[in-house]
Amino acid sequence: MFIANQLLHKLSFISFKDCQSFFQIIISPDNRTYNIFIKAANKYGRFADVQQAFTEAKNYKLANVVIYNSFIDVLMNSNLTKIKKIEETNRLAQQHIYPNIDKGYERGIIDLHGQNESTTVLILRHYLKEKHSADQQKTITFITGKGIHSKDNESIVRNTFLRFCKENKIKYIQVYN
Repeated sequence: MFIANQLLHKLSFISFKDCQSFFQIIISPDNRTYNIFIKAANKYGRFADVQQAFTEAKNYKLANVVIYNSFIDVLMNSNLTKIKKIEETNRLAQQHIYPNIDKGYERGIIDLHGQNESTTVLILRHYLKEKHSADQQKTITFITGKGIHSKDNESIVRNTFLRFCKENKIKYIQVYN
C-alpha cells in the first residue's frame, strides 16, 4: 500500500485524470490513500470527487482526524456560501475535532499539532472566542509545533495562531523550546 500511495501522490502532480484512474483501481485503499486523493481532487477543483471520496472513507470507517481535517480545509476554501461553510465545518468539528481537544482544554492546554490552517482557525475561534470567554479560564497554553513537516519547515499552525491573535487582539506570550 505504501508504494501505491506514493504513486498516487506523484500522479496528483501530473493530472487529475491519471490520479483518479489509479485511485479507482486500488483494491483496498487505506486512510492515507483517501487523504491523498481528497487533496488531489481539491487541488484540481473537483469538489464532487472530494465529497465522494470523503463519504466512501466514512462508509469504510477509514475517516480519521487527518481526513476530517483535509475535508474541513476543502470546505473552508470551497465556493459554498460563508454561512454554509461555517455550519458544515462547525458540525464536523463538533463531532471529530473538539472532543479530542476538550481533553487538553480541561487542563488548560490545546495541542494544535497535525492541524491545518482551516482547522486551526476553527479551533481558535471555538476555544478563544466562544468557549474561553464563557469559561473564564485565565490562561491557555497552545502547542503549535515547529513546522518540521511543513513546506520550508515553516509552522503554518504557529503563523495562523499569531495572525488570529493579532487580528482579534488576543494577548499571548511566545515561548520557544
